[in-house]
Amino acid sequence: MALLSDQIAKLTAQLDKAMASKDTKKVTELTASITTYESWLEQASKTLEDFSG
Repeated sequence: MALLSDQIAKLTAQLDKAMASKDTKKVTELTASITTYESWLEQASKTLEDFSG
């Protein structure tokens, strides 16, 4: 799960730069990627909870 969290942080930093440079295409792509990774992180958390008890 740490890998997913790290990737979200990296993408968020890239998103900040893309927003600052007004690169709307990159902003759209990064926003979609962040949403995907957040979904995966949520699923991983739920799976871990299921196995933990």
